[in-house]
Amino acid sequence: MTRGAGLALCGMGIGLSALALTATRPIAAAPSAQDFQSSAFSHPWTNESFWGVVHARVIATGIPGAGAVAEVGDFLTGSPMHDKPAFAAFAQPGSVLDPHRVLVASTSNFGAPPARPGEPEGTVLSIDPRANAAAVPPGFAAGGGQASALTGVVQMYTAQSPAFLNGVTEPQAVTRDLPSASLPLGISINNGNGRPWIANAPNGANGDGTITVLDPQGYPLAGAPDPVAGGVFAGNLTNRNAGSIHGLTSAALGTAIVTKSPDLSGRAVFVAVKADGSVVQINVAKGVDELAPPGTVTPMAIVDRYTAESTQPRMVAREGLVFNWVPSFNRGISTCRSIWRRPRARWPRRVSPATRHWAAVRTCMCSTAATTRSSA
Repeated sequence: MTRGAGLALCGMGIGLSALALTATRPIAAAPSAQDFQSSAFSHPWTNESFWGVVHARVIATGIPGAGAVAEVGDFLTGSPMHDKPAFAAFAQPGSVLDPHRVLVASTSNFGAPPARPGEPEGTVLSIDPRANAAAVPPGFAAGGGQASALTGVVQMYTAQSPAFLNGVTEPQAVTRDLPSASLPLGISINNGNGRPWIANAPNGANGDGTITVLDPQGYPLAGAPDPVAGGVFAGNLTNRNAGSIHGLTSAALGTAIVTKSPDLSGRAVFVAVKADGSVVQINVAKGVDELAPPGTVTPMAIVDRYTAESTQPRMVAREGLVFNWVPSFNRGISTCRSIWRRPRARWPRRVSPATRHWAAVRTCMCSTAATTRSSA
């Protein structure tokens, strides 16, 4: 028998909950997707008692489309967030990137004026997880910028708003008119040598997606190593070179840090999974190129505010993306398709990894995984 315990944070469509999980489970070989699809399949993982009990505490409510969740965590020595005094101020206790706080993506601007009125709103909030059922005021950000509410329990990190356009810091970039967030669906934080990265779907499933790299002020990074992209990578505008194919040409559903680039530049390399089922890599200094073609994972036909805000158990609007460091560099991509036959666990519940030490990876099995190496 093995016993596991952990803490996760769960975006539930309109609120944020802290989940404490304690489970006693028998050791057994992992079943395949085909096993789960068989109605006759029997395995400890399908046993109701196998999963133990989840105890939840509501941290915050009133967050439309709450889904992508990430603990900020400590920024390490060598990271600009740690080493630059102007940046480190934003990581002090109570500040927007306090290591103990939680970043939560939402489909609402919370009153902040939109930079692009015809496109989806979207914010990333910074929330104190010690809160108890804090009701986020729907218009607290009407004044723009990094507004706060409830004596700092809730703070605006970034939004689809003029204060957070790429052109604020990189006016020469081809994506200067694009914001840090617009229907944000994924968050990954480079605690080792960089910044938070956001995956966005501003143009639906089949339109250009964006990946944004943000300074602590919430706008795309200043002094970007790629002057073409600045801090916003989008469509085919910010591909690595003319020979690169299939950039961010569909909604970006999730992103995850991989490593520093092996070209000795020390620049960050991330991967992103897209609505067409493809996977791309983004080198912050060199742009976007394809790692795996469309259809590598199950495509997602509809990505919009309705699907992101839905609390229907069978409505899926996001895809999970994780990176495994050992024993080899592998990327695991979960399409969050149902392969469960148990009625009470048939569809994923949008539980996102929220700490660097524990993640609810068994809430949704991977139907397809892409295994690749960085070529940046």
